[in-house]
Amino acid sequence: MISKFTPAELAELAEFDKMVDKGADPYPLTAEQKKVAKSMTKSDRKVTVYNFNKRERKPNDDKREIMEFIQKGITLLPETGISTTIEVTNPERELVFTYNGKKYKVTLSAPRK
Repeated sequence: MISKFTPAELAELAEFDKMVDKGADPYPLTAEQKKVAKSMTKSDRKVTVYNFNKRERKPNDDKREIMEFIQKGITLLPETGISTTIEVTNPERELVFTYNGKKYKVTLSAPRK
């Protein structure tokens, strides 16, 4: 492509490039053209609305019943003469208990289909 230009044209192009690199505007726009160019480059922007409220889960009665059943089973262990302490961290998901001096954690999960 360069072979199509004469050395004088190449020198003129190099000078033009230097002028543009320095910030000169070789083709200035009129006020009306600037207004049109500005309106064409704008885009409609939606304001982002953030919701910082924590999502409230529906109670799962089946999981609560299962955890109560497990908790009742663990409370029956002292009848064997071994002491246990139970701490329910989440009534639908997790409970921590101590049995024979060791700490155990039971986590109940209901995977989706």
